[in-house]
Order: sequence, then C-alpha cells, then structure tokens
Amino acid sequence: MEDRMHYLNDPYHNITMFSIFDGHGGPFVSQYLEEHFSGAIHQRLLRGDFDHYSSLTGHSNDHIIEAIITEVYNIDDEILRLHPSSSPLTGSTLISVILERNRFLTIINIGDSRAVACDITGHTIPLSTDHKPSDEDERKRIESAGGFIEFRGVDRVQGILSFIYFFYFRAFGDTALKQLSVLTAEPDIVQLDQNEISLQFIIVASDGFWDVLTNEQAIHFARSFLRVSSNQWHKVAEYLVRKALKLGSDDNISLLFIRLF
Repeated sequence: MEDRMHYLNDPYHNITMFSIFDGHGGPFVSQYLEEHFSGAIHQRLLRGDFDHYSSLTGHSNDHIIEAIITEVYNIDDEILRLHPSSSPLTGSTLISVILERNRFLTIINIGDSRAVACDITGHTIPLSTDHKPSDEDERKRIESAGGFIEFRGVDRVQGILSFIYFFYFRAFGDTALKQLSVLTAEPDIVQLDQNEISLQFIIVASDGFWDVLTNEQAIHFARSFLRVSSNQWHKVAEYLVRKALKLGSDDNISLLFIRLF
C-alpha cells in the first residue's frame, strides 16, 4: 500500500494538520511526504507573522497562500532532486486540512483526493476540487503543454511520450511527467473562517473512497451513523471505509474524519 497519512498537533500555537498522501508507482514519494510535508508547512506558517483574516474585510490574507505554494514547490523540488530517475513515474497526490485556533481552516489539494464538510444544518460543502481530465482548466493546461486527453472507457491523459497514461493532473514527484511539463505540483488552496460558516465535521479521503461515493452520500452515511451511535465519533472513519468497500471500491482507501465541535 502506497497511501500514507499524517497528523500534526501543535497545542502551543493551536495548529493542527490532517494530511493524506495517495502514492503511486512506489512508496518513496508518499513516504517522504509523510515524514516531511506537515513539518515543513508548519514551520513556514510559524516563520511568517500572518494575519490570516483581516478584521476589516473578513477576507483571507493572500500572504499565507503564497507562502504555502512556495513551500509546496520547495518540497517537490527536493523530491525530484533526491529521486530523479530510478522510478520516473513514482509520485503522490495530497489533501491536507489545517485548523488554526479552532477557527481558521486552510485546505491544500494536489490531485484527486478530496475534503468534504458538513455544516451544522446538515448541508454538504465541498472543500476541494479534483484535478482530473473532466476539469476544463486542467484539460487546457495539459493541451497547452503538448499532451492530450483520450477516452478508453475513462478519461486519461497521454503525454508527449506515448507510453505515459495517468488519471491525475497534479502530483508530487513523477519526474518524467514533470520533464514533459504535463504535470505540476501547484496546489489549490481554500481558506475558511468558522465564524462565517459553522462546520460540524470534515471527511478527508483518497480517491478510492470517492470513486464509489458522492459527497452527499458520504455526508449522509456519516450523519446516519452518528444518529444511531451519537457517542461513537471515533468509529465513523472505519464505518465509512467499510461502506466504500461494500460498494465495490477496489483501490486503497485512506480516510480521516475530523470532528470540529
């Protein structure tokens, strides 16, 4: 199994990170991320005295987004430097949720893992967008780099070299695809203030889970479980994984269930 997960808790600065690294082509990249990603982002946040949300406008501060993007590229460069050619199609996607001061949420997404929230009224709120061939912006970026999309049962990308097929557009590692410029580690970053949107919980999972469940189904099953077992928050993740397996998922599944209150 190439999936990895990591939990970082800094009670002094009131920062918590929940991350899933869905590896492919070997465990090197996902294992490297498990060991280094959260710590690197955490230190980057501590180095900058960021005012995440303006008291006047309520909008997120772009400086934190720029800092995270810079650190993501630094991490990817280090992965490519350490592992340049022995496994050119070894890589990993990423989904990470950062909770600061029990109020501010930052979601970092690279690839096709996903984070979905449930607010206090029971509504489903997507926190990330999958980087897949069905996304028009990703399709345009691939085509401008010389790659193209073809359909053989499912959408996939064929790069400049005819032997390269993959189901994702963004990832860490994958030296060969980075050299062809058809793959990037550029993250999507979403910021939320829980004073503006009250969330009850977040489901963070790799694509093996979302292949068989929609956002709404995942939230429905979680809420249904909690209605019957209201004190069993710690068992929701296991329940959801078992549900996905029963529905026919044939991929590795990593899942984190984050209770916010």
